[in-house]
Amino acid sequence: MQKHSLKELQFNPPAALTLQDKIGEVSAGWRSQGKVENIPMNCDLALFRRGQIGVVMATIYLDGAKPTITISEAGGKFDSRMMELRSDLTQPQ
Repeated sequence: MQKHSLKELQFNPPAALTLQDKIGEVSAGWRSQGKVENIPMNCDLALFRRGQIGVVMATIYLDGAKPTITISEAGGKFDSRMMELRSDLTQPQ
């Protein structure tokens, strides 16, 4: 197993990212750009809450490429699945 130093992970401070879809009851998104072993990457983060469950998700993809799934799509799918499994999550807390 290869060890990585922090010098090989260089990311800029995150900037606000507007999530395309409403995810959870409360949500926020951020994007950071940087390099992993000198390879330019983007990292999109989403944080949302549904009831008493908080979720943090990330997608990482090469800079200049489109992600296979956007953070909004991934968050929306996860949020929908949580509501399918726990219908009580849609009730006020």
